[in-house]
Amino acid sequence: MDPWRAGAGGDGVLSVLVPCERRAGERRVAATPETVRALVAAGLAPVVEAGAGEAAGYGDALYAEAGARLVDTDQLDWAGADVVLTVAPPAAEQVRQLRSGALLVGLLEPYDAAERLGLLSAGGVSAVAMELLPRISRAQSMDVLSSQANIAGYKAVLLAAAALDRYVPMLMTAAGTIQPARALVLGAGVAGLQAVATARRPAKRVATSAQVGSRGTRKNTAAARRLRSAACRAAASGSCRAWCSTAQPSCASAAAAAAFAFRPITYALRFVAHTSAASTSSSGSGSAIACAPPPAA
Repeated sequence: MDPWRAGAGGDGVLSVLVPCERRAGERRVAATPETVRALVAAGLAPVVEAGAGEAAGYGDALYAEAGARLVDTDQLDWAGADVVLTVAPPAAEQVRQLRSGALLVGLLEPYDAAERLGLLSAGGVSAVAMELLPRISRAQSMDVLSSQANIAGYKAVLLAAAALDRYVPMLMTAAGTIQPARALVLGAGVAGLQAVATARRPAKRVATSAQVGSRGTRKNTAAARRLRSAACRAAASGSCRAWCSTAQPSCASAAAAAAFAFRPITYALRFVAHTSAASTSSSGSGSAIACAPPPAA
């Protein structure tokens, strides 16, 4: 009988083990709840060590909901697993527990793992080092290097900015102007290109709690007030059917009115026009404009 069809338990279902990562500082996990859900749909039996995804933001309840069987560390059965998914290479004692015919998948660091490769070969364990998969179009969905390189390039700029003893962007103050820092990126691969983009790209969407922290924000606030006043006047001239404000949470349009209040005026005008058209088509007459009462002078 084909061991890959029978499974270690002989029930015909392959078990997929996802253990906790033991390497210091490693916060990743080899399978997310979404991955577990896909494994279950494929007819596999995922087994996740309790706490395996905690450092990555995935609680045990999410894995259980996705269909995984959770086991405690002292009950973890490496010898009974058909497939083992890991991020970092497992320790030698864990490799020795794998049964003959099992499959180990992960970032196995094969170029500096003579002992590990010897143990895998002696035990009859198959292994797939994900970092050695060819980076071709057909294998893009299995590429584990590009995403990590992107993160490395992004994080490198953040670390450099934190270590720098001066400001990174240009800073204009009453006392003078501080010129922006200059950055040198060595290499223009995936990580290098992300580093270049991060070093040059400021945040595009920034807001303060009061929405009045800068000249640009005050300008947007004034535009929003003018828009809301115009919308309310338009509503008063017809049959306004949705007079909204953030003080009326029961009104279904209040949240929508608050959502567009501080967006660019063109987007908000489109919102008002769309709301009016939708109301006219449904009721046959009149208009319904989501708005808030004009602010007090």
